Amino acid sequence: MNLFGGASVGQPLRVPRVTQEFFPVVSGPANQALAISRELEWRGIVSPILTTTAGEPTTPLEGVTVHRFQPMVAAPNFRPSLPLQRMLLHMPATLFHVHGWRNPVSDGAILAAWQRGIPLVVQAHGVAYGYRYSSEALPLRTVRQAYDALMRPVVTRAAALAIAGTQLEAEELRMYGFPDDKIVVIPVGVDEHFFSMPCPAHMHNDAAFTLLTVGRLGPRRNVEQIIRALALLRAWGIPAHLRVVGPEVRLAAGEVAGYRQQLEALAHRLGVAHAVTFTGPLHGQALHDEYRAADVFVYTTLYENFGQPMAEAAASGLPLVATPTGVAPELVGNDAGFLVPFHDAIATATALQTLYLSPEHYERCRLTAQHRTAREFRWATIGQRYCQLYTEITERNKPKALCYG
Repeated sequence: MNLFGGASVGQPLRVPRVTQEFFPVVSGPANQALAISRELEWRGIVSPILTTTAGEPTTPLEGVTVHRFQPMVAAPNFRPSLPLQRMLLHMPATLFHVHGWRNPVSDGAILAAWQRGIPLVVQAHGVAYGYRYSSEALPLRTVRQAYDALMRPVVTRAAALAIAGTQLEAEELRMYGFPDDKIVVIPVGVDEHFFSMPCPAHMHNDAAFTLLTVGRLGPRRNVEQIIRALALLRAWGIPAHLRVVGPEVRLAAGEVAGYRQQLEALAHRLGVAHAVTFTGPLHGQALHDEYRAADVFVYTTLYENFGQPMAEAAASGLPLVATPTGVAPELVGNDAGFLVPFHDAIATATALQTLYLSPEHYERCRLTAQHRTAREFRWATIGQRYCQLYTEITERNKPKALCYG
């Protein structure tokens, strides 16, 4: 067996992409896996997706072949599959790109790459230390700690490169044990149709000041901070409304249901229930319409490894008010909106008030956010970076020619 598991000279690069979580479950890893494979396939790199998320066994999706395997167990974040593992051990591959770890699908791919001597790229997706910001019962914490003691040296040694979405996540990977020379920062891209959307109408063209937040709802999203800021704005005479887009989900094992009900109860206590709308999950044109109709995007999450909705909002022409996590420090800076402290409703309301009262400042932030996103977060640009990265890894790991005489 050669180093590349069947990929010969003259054949296209083959980069199987492995992710336990995939569509129809909408998530950051699913969006990113599909987008990267789509960009690679367009550039002539074969990049099928392997997953144990339910669906048709083998189907194309946006030009990408998706192989789905029946799991032996269908527990949350634990869906192992022996047929998937057999395929990983034998399928042609130049290298493996694995999304996340600490689950049997991704970990099986890591072990298969190590066993076969195939270069491995791992994408963090917040796995290294994101658990710190979620509820974690003692039994689960014990299992995770035991797992990390076993797998941490394997992951950090087996990976040729570890991809972080932001500088903050790169620091988490260093803390986890990846050396600096294995860490590369590549942001998550934004689909082109967000850039092609017309700019939103100016906020003073109607009576309402519309705040928008988008994302899967769980305690670490800290939407309470936005609702409290909304109450302050209305007390200050600003006709603010909040639209909350996204389903309630368990962002980590150990979290309990009922977060949306807690938010609704808080809005009632603060007297702003009539000014808060929970839309549930929205996709496609319905989601684009939400960005189009909003005035400001607000994101006060306690933790993000990236924060895709912030990039989508910026691409859509919205200034941002966000807590300093994920991509916010790099995207917002001091000229595309405001960074506000965690759990500080007054600072959040003050930032929003500034944008409302100063149309000139609002316009500068809006345009800066959109231009920065267009320059740095287009999938075409990011896809090219992955192509270069895979080529470099391939060249670096080619067997050296033998010299005789």
